[in-house]
Amino acid sequence: MLDCLNCRLLPPSLLKKILKLLLAHTCTKMAFVEKDLLVSRETASRYLDALNESKILSKHKLGRESYYVDDALVNLLINLPSIGK
Repeated sequence: MLDCLNCRLLPPSLLKKILKLLLAHTCTKMAFVEKDLLVSRETASRYLDALNESKILSKHKLGRESYYVDDALVNLLINLPSIGK
């Protein structure tokens, strides 16, 4: 999932944190990444932009805020078969 040049340059412990963040939320924004990873706004922006450029997340602007969506996870959740049918 995180197979991109920018992602491979990150320390494994940080990649693990980013992966957990992406799996916990289908959508995130810079403030959440800053808080969850304890990084600056600039660093969070670099991480999210790298994931967007690598097509791992898609960026959507809503008002003044940019949201980053894990489209693959959203599609997986939408297409899950019903349990118990």
